Amino acid sequence: MVNDISSVLKRKKRNKDIRQLCNILHDKYYIDKSKVARAMKLPVQYYYDFVADTRDLLYPNLIKIESFIFDLYDPLLEYEMERNNIHLDPLDDDSDNQISLNI
Repeated sequence: MVNDISSVLKRKKRNKDIRQLCNILHDKYYIDKSKVARAMKLPVQYYYDFVADTRDLLYPNLIKIESFIFDLYDPLLEYEMERNNIHLDPLDDDSDNQISLNI
């Protein structure tokens, strides 16, 4: 039970951190949300809800977003992570076992 709570808290923190990085990209660097969502083949509203903090994601879609933005903007995000004191913890093996919700 305690391990489950810890896992949920880690996932929520990762949601918060990735959301913050996405918002930095959108607000500071004017990267279009709808283009990012379409490039990842996610419904635009689903991605909008995530960055607006009205939806938390399970690991498969969260990792999809994380991988996508880091593939494109790694140097920029590394700089912003240092500047904004964002630290992404290594992923646990449990993160691979979560089931993605159909969207």
